[in-house]
Amino acid sequence: MAQEQPIIIPPKRLETDYPVIDTDPYDLRFPSPAVHLKRAFRYARREDWVVGAGVAAFGPLFMLTLERFTPSFSSKGTFPPILRLSGAMGVLAGLGIVYQRSCLRFYGFTENKREEEMDMREMVDKVKRGEPLYGVSDLTPYMQGGHDDHDDHELKRASDMSASAEPKLKGIKFFDGSQQGESAKPGSALFQLSTVEGTRSLVEVLANAQVEGQEAVATHMAAHQLSVRKSQMARQILKALIECAAGTDWTNQDAEHYECLRHIKVKSVSLKVMETKEAILLDYLSASRDLVAGLKSLEKVARKLLVSQEEHGEEYFNDAVRQNVYAVTLKVIDDCWKTLQAGRLSVGNKLAEYDSLGEVPFEIFVGVGTASDGLTQRAKVDLHDPAFWEDGQAGSDQDPATPGEQAAATDARQFRQQIVDFSSQSNTKHTTLLASMGVKDVLSRKEGVIVGDDNVTSSSTVVAALEAARDNNAPIILQTSQGGAAYFAGKGVKNDKQQASIAGGIAAAHYIREIAPTYGVPVVLHTDHCAKKLLPWLDGLLDADEAYFKKTGEPLFSSHMIDLSEEPVDYNIETTAKYLKRAAPLKQWLEMEIGITGGEEDGVNNESVDNNALYTQPEDIHRIYATLKEISPYFSIAAGFGNVHGVYKPGNVKLHPELLDKHQKYVTEKEKTATDKPVFLVFHGGSGSTKKEYSDAISYGVVKVNLDTDLQWAYLSGIRDYILGKKDYLLQQVGNPDGEDKPNKKYFDPRVWVREGEKTMSARVAEGLKDFNTANQLMQSIASFSGDLASLTAPAFILSTQSLVEFSAYWTENLALFIAPTGEPDAGLRALLVLKWLINTLKQQYCSRSEKLGSEKKPLNPFLGELFLGHWDDEQFGRTRLISEQVSHHPPVTAYSIRNEKHGIHLQGYNGQKASFSNTIYVKQLGHALLTLTPPGASDGASETYLITLPELHIESLIYGTPFVELGKYIHVASSTGYIGKIDFAGRGWLSGKKNSFSAALWKDGQGSESKPLYSAHGQWSGDFEIREGGWKSHGKEVDAFSAAKSRLWPLTVAPVDQQDVFESRRAWFNVARSIEQGDMDKTAHFKARIENAQRALRRKEQEEKREWDRAFFTAVSSSAEADASEKVFQQLAAVLTNYSSVGSSTWDGVAADKTNGVWRLDEQKAQTASPPFHPEVGSLAIGETADAASAAASRVPTADDASATS
Repeated sequence: MAQEQPIIIPPKRLETDYPVIDTDPYDLRFPSPAVHLKRAFRYARREDWVVGAGVAAFGPLFMLTLERFTPSFSSKGTFPPILRLSGAMGVLAGLGIVYQRSCLRFYGFTENKREEEMDMREMVDKVKRGEPLYGVSDLTPYMQGGHDDHDDHELKRASDMSASAEPKLKGIKFFDGSQQGESAKPGSALFQLSTVEGTRSLVEVLANAQVEGQEAVATHMAAHQLSVRKSQMARQILKALIECAAGTDWTNQDAEHYECLRHIKVKSVSLKVMETKEAILLDYLSASRDLVAGLKSLEKVARKLLVSQEEHGEEYFNDAVRQNVYAVTLKVIDDCWKTLQAGRLSVGNKLAEYDSLGEVPFEIFVGVGTASDGLTQRAKVDLHDPAFWEDGQAGSDQDPATPGEQAAATDARQFRQQIVDFSSQSNTKHTTLLASMGVKDVLSRKEGVIVGDDNVTSSSTVVAALEAARDNNAPIILQTSQGGAAYFAGKGVKNDKQQASIAGGIAAAHYIREIAPTYGVPVVLHTDHCAKKLLPWLDGLLDADEAYFKKTGEPLFSSHMIDLSEEPVDYNIETTAKYLKRAAPLKQWLEMEIGITGGEEDGVNNESVDNNALYTQPEDIHRIYATLKEISPYFSIAAGFGNVHGVYKPGNVKLHPELLDKHQKYVTEKEKTATDKPVFLVFHGGSGSTKKEYSDAISYGVVKVNLDTDLQWAYLSGIRDYILGKKDYLLQQVGNPDGEDKPNKKYFDPRVWVREGEKTMSARVAEGLKDFNTANQLMQSIASFSGDLASLTAPAFILSTQSLVEFSAYWTENLALFIAPTGEPDAGLRALLVLKWLINTLKQQYCSRSEKLGSEKKPLNPFLGELFLGHWDDEQFGRTRLISEQVSHHPPVTAYSIRNEKHGIHLQGYNGQKASFSNTIYVKQLGHALLTLTPPGASDGASETYLITLPELHIESLIYGTPFVELGKYIHVASSTGYIGKIDFAGRGWLSGKKNSFSAALWKDGQGSESKPLYSAHGQWSGDFEIREGGWKSHGKEVDAFSAAKSRLWPLTVAPVDQQDVFESRRAWFNVARSIEQGDMDKTAHFKARIENAQRALRRKEQEEKREWDRAFFTAVSSSAEADASEKVFQQLAAVLTNYSSVGSSTWDGVAADKTNGVWRLDEQKAQTASPPFHPEVGSLAIGETADAASAAASRVPTADDASATS
């Protein structure tokens, strides 16, 4: 007698410290609102009040934090009431949270939770007793997913409700049922295929009936509820019928049943399957699973029906059944091509190398025929034959003689053309991050900064490394070794010919390219050591690089490493040069190794090597450098200085990084290089090294450090600690220290414990980034920065092709507004026109560059004596001449003069920048501008002057890589006629306002004030603004309106580059600007360093000769009492502004000579006589063009053809 199972009866009431609705001693059937609220707050727990207090405090604290880091520009009288309102709303929200939590508990939340726990216990008991949870199914064990011989369980895969569902084949459902465990009813399609009798009947009907044509097949299928037009599994049944009718022996019912099911089921095609003799038609990496499944069936049928004619004889094709099977075969491939035409697939334009096919060639016969001709007239197409993919004819080896053969040949040509057409229409998505931020951008010679090279072997290790790079705002190199690439493909794949390593490396590259942009950091794709025996692996990856380059214009990998350090030096250098020649057209980096790295790692064992071989000689480094630099600049050298791979105890390995310094000095001396660290050096065997060893290596020119062993240990550590800590939860699926019926799913889920390994590996990568000084590289540079913004060493993506000396031209791009004040007789309106012009210039000076380039770019730092000359020509306004000169280097100051003789207006001034960092970059502009104009009807020599101060700049959004300029504080304008103007900048705060917002006021000294002006303006200096009479809040009459979008800009005319003097900006920076436009940061750094080094040499020479640089157009003037009349006017205007409390003393830093190396004004006498060459005593030496033969050979003097591209 079976043992009676216990019955679980839930208790009637739940014992708790706090009442629920059925235990409330104060229960009222219809309580009043007051009683209800009192009861809700009475039963609230301590944790409810804590959560409520947190919610109440969140609003005010959040506002205070935002105000600290992103000021709202609200007035002092506005912000406190807003803060109090936020606090009041927070208190109400906090009480609401307390009320909600208490009510949910009081009205049954706890009781519902109790019911869920009891239901779970009941389900666990059923499982322990072996009872089904959801009824009994009539399906066979395999179809339910319980057959031991198969991994892919069809009903699990097809069920929408199953956790095992794999929606990889869009639009194809094998089963009609949507619930796992659904019973099959007799007569249904599911029943016919899930029983031996049903399967046998379908096959016998097809095999024995004398059917003709595809319609008859469809008729027989319809008789068994298998409509071709309506059933979602039509394609799968077609494939099953094809394969089953092609010669399967049906003597054993059970065997035949499962064999047929294996044919029917949708397989996830793996690389292992494709490398058998049943190889698929097209390249795996480019074809989708739909096409693979359809063409795989076609291949089998083609083999059995057509290729095996020698075994069966010609009469084999006279059978009507096989003819119809072949017709269905054509239907299958037609469906596949229609799928292609629908744009769902992209087919690679190169077939895989079917090395594993051996002597059995894969041929497909494309032909036409009927029962009468027996399909004997057909064309043979060998897909291995390169001629098939040429533009010639594809068909049989002989010319088609009969009409049937001609039609077959036509089919073959169409078949080929389909493949070619679809290949060219591939819509492959490419990731540009890895190309635009390649090795040449990420590896820099910036002293004290190197990039970590982290080995990855799986998607899990990839994301762990990327996560560390993202969190530390650092570039990173991800590399895979030959063994790691093979592991990426799967340990079950053969690798005797490096096929697993090649496929795994390619798969890893595509995966990283897809996932890296989501992390927002520069990533380099690299491959690790490739010894002589592993060169086939490198060859395969280079094949993939070239194919990818042909499609996208960039290689698949950023760089590779070739390690022939165990080979003779001559062979090492010659073979490396050979591979660099192959990589050079792709602009691909190649790392090589000279001098053996000891130890053992990833199959490379150098444990027994002679210690002397661990140290590379300087002569070898120079020989390699001299050989490879003639081929390409994109190479690095891993030199041995005692390095050892793998694990070792600190102190057991003696590193000598000082040898690297000897290498650099030796190459510098032999090659006469411009830099003292010409060689890109790499530190191998970095795991276990001390921070001191890292820092020493960095100082000697190491740009990259390899980490592998430490990362492997870190990855294991997280998983190990998790397993040891959760051991009691991982011994069985159900039952743990929390209860014998508690499930352990959330503990043994791989996503949980694998994630622990990712965390610890990510932490080790982050530690390495800090050791290598890579973490927060950009932000650290800014945070420690003080001085001129232009001297900031910034990454390539924010470099501009313009020098700061060109920015003076932005003052007068709108000539009409610049000239307008000279035609206004009224002094007040004339001052208003000056204010309007000044507001308009702000967009040209501080915003237009952002719109053109997508984000603010770091300008080139001008050198002392650099000039920018040009003019604007207009029939109405005449010629307006621009002179801009860099008059000081420390501190950097640019002086400018813009004059229109016809209308008697002249703008001159100077400015420098002093920057600091606090959450963003703050740039304080030093200097001022003086506008002098002749009013209408004025006597000869009469003029009026306007003193203009400069705004402060905030470089916002720098951390997001899209910086833009926002103006801060104010600008003042003081006129010699007594008018005062002020422009206040508000910007866009988090609380209110718009980007680039401002308000302006104009009044007359002694007859008005800032609060009671004559005129006011309001709007956006980069967009639209209005001018009204009186104060803005008084809603006075509108006087004028302006739209920046409709404003006309006059083009500046600059001499062609080939006609400019060497001191003119675009001529001097020509090679640098061109290199930036081409994205070649190595050439950019080379040409930029050449100019900077030449300038340093000139400054040293001036100091030795105790003389000062002679400016071509400007002179520093005196600010003393003996100053001339024009300077006295300037001092008077400065004194007027100083009387206003809103003008800070720091506004006049530009007046003091010690702040800007002088108060700079245009020297009229110099301006009249100045002509090129402006500094003949130094000539092109100033920009390093003839400093040495090597530098001269590297540069290119611009020609007339370059004028349009640079002017």
